[in-house]
Amino acid sequence: MAFVRVLFALVSVGCMAIACSGAPSLDVNGSEETGIPGDDEGAGAEVGTEGFDGTVGEEQGDAEIEGGEEIEEIEEIEEIEEIEEDGFETEETGEETGFDGAPAELIVSEIFYNPLTLTDPDGEWFEITNIGKRSIPLNELVVVTAGGGGLVQGLGLLMPGASAVITRSAYPSATPFALLPDGILPSMALPDTGGHIQLWLEGVLLDIAQYIPGLGTPPVKGAAIQLAPDQFSASKNNNPHHWCVATVPYAPQEHGTPGAWNPACAEVGETGGESGEGAESGGEESGEESGEVMEPPPSDTPTVPIWFGGGLVITEVLYNPAAVTDEQGEWFEVANTSLTDVDVRGLTIADPVGSHLIEAPSPLWLKSGEIAVFAKSGNPQENGGVYPLVVYGGVSLNNTGDALILRDGPIVLDEVTWNLQSGLPPLEGGSMALDLDAWDVDENDDLGQWCASNAAFGAGDYGSPGEPNGYCAGTGTGPVGAIDGLVITEIMVDPAAVSDAKGEWFELHNPSNAPLYINGLVIEDSGGQHVISGGKPLEIAPGGHVVLARSESAATNGGLDPLYVYSGVSLNNNGDHLAIRLGSDVIDIVDYAIDPGIPIEKGRSMQLSPTVQPLPTLNDSSTAWCLSSVPYGAGDQGTPGVANPPCGAP
Repeated sequence: MAFVRVLFALVSVGCMAIACSGAPSLDVNGSEETGIPGDDEGAGAEVGTEGFDGTVGEEQGDAEIEGGEEIEEIEEIEEIEEIEEDGFETEETGEETGFDGAPAELIVSEIFYNPLTLTDPDGEWFEITNIGKRSIPLNELVVVTAGGGGLVQGLGLLMPGASAVITRSAYPSATPFALLPDGILPSMALPDTGGHIQLWLEGVLLDIAQYIPGLGTPPVKGAAIQLAPDQFSASKNNNPHHWCVATVPYAPQEHGTPGAWNPACAEVGETGGESGEGAESGGEESGEESGEVMEPPPSDTPTVPIWFGGGLVITEVLYNPAAVTDEQGEWFEVANTSLTDVDVRGLTIADPVGSHLIEAPSPLWLKSGEIAVFAKSGNPQENGGVYPLVVYGGVSLNNTGDALILRDGPIVLDEVTWNLQSGLPPLEGGSMALDLDAWDVDENDDLGQWCASNAAFGAGDYGSPGEPNGYCAGTGTGPVGAIDGLVITEIMVDPAAVSDAKGEWFELHNPSNAPLYINGLVIEDSGGQHVISGGKPLEIAPGGHVVLARSESAATNGGLDPLYVYSGVSLNNNGDHLAIRLGSDVIDIVDYAIDPGIPIEKGRSMQLSPTVQPLPTLNDSSTAWCLSSVPYGAGDQGTPGVANPPCGAP
């Protein structure tokens, strides 16, 4: 069992010489800093000693695996199938950082190490796949290959179920048949004699994929090796028998499915089929030893693999457009978070009162990791500027609440239900968008994961049709922002120039350096509350001040220009509190009933002193407040919508 010890040393010994608790120090030529020697693409490269157990300069014991040497003592190779390791502990901390406990589920799913039409290593590439339920930011992904490694350039956010292709060069002339990569690793090299690929993110080792031509898969030229779709796991892609030769051509004389799902592997024996039999018996030379390179088998129609950790997810809904009519402008968005390209023909779109069967003369493919729009009109000049994959009828979304269902026959694939009591603001001219971290058929049932879109598109409505959504600040709120920093800085409790019912107002300040959106927040006093709604995002610019008032008209509200008009909250002149909440969480509260020292005078606003740092915790004391003395509008005093002057200033 010498080979078993060598091949699986990385997951059996506990940790590598490269510290598991931190990303490796990388040298583009694979210097000793990485613990992985450099490689000259097959010129006697040592695979056995270059890091199967991560020990630099030590003998591997019973076996070394070198290019062209015979692999000994693998009579019991079938035991590899029984080896599964979910994780390992770091030597220094003992903290669980194993594959199942890693912060991101990212694996190597396809390796093209020996191109036919281009020389190594320019034509080489490999594919990584997000097999989890969360999107993964890959801007800090570090990859170590047998021939070198470093920080991958050009990668961004990888959706659940999506794949990315990494090559040495960004230029089509230097990649196989104008294969345009998602990421660039100029120092990568994949030896033809065997090697490995390590994925590191934020100091955590997510995956190690190893390949040895002649074991599990035959040595090939002009074809990738692909991980079987039912073996998509960081613990299973270490087994060479879970890989097979690509049979689908993506260019003349080159085979693979870069960036797309892998087809199912043909049935093989535990020893890997024909190539494994020769290795097991020891009586036949492998193709590698004899110098013969096997051509990939004829291409067959790929079998759709199982769905892994994903499905079709409704991620955005525009049920009440403003730029065009509902009949023309309603649409919703679906993301394919599975590892399977899906032909959506035959699926049904439904709500409680209508349905539409998707039919088309040719396939309507929603590829793995992609997003598509389903709309009531296919004309961008009429539908507000969207370009749908599917045009439907028979379903009209109710603006006050509805259920949107996507099903396959009687099987519900996904369903989203909303109403005005759900915490979501009523939206006119803006979509409700699913938080990017909740793209899952179960998680999108929680309306706390939805928020109002803040990006304009097409004819002027708000949404991101066909593009990834942003992140939501919290339950039923607007788009992402450090909403906890919002501060009440001025309150007009008792106007004199106009009535309280018309002239009450208060001011909110955003002290952060990012926009804040107040859609979905709750205004509250001792007698009532109001949920902030609106058909468009209600933004407070960085460092900005905005006014929320009881009346919109400057002619009747005392001369105000409010961002938002509310109702249901009437401030008591003799003592009350004013609070801003996000769900049940209080963002800021000013209680002038508990602290009678906070000044109140008819016709003058109470303002937070500019000498007080604008934090929700520092505006609770009466000493932080004073009366405004700056006239505005119809004659009352205050500074609505602008920074407060020093207390006592004329």
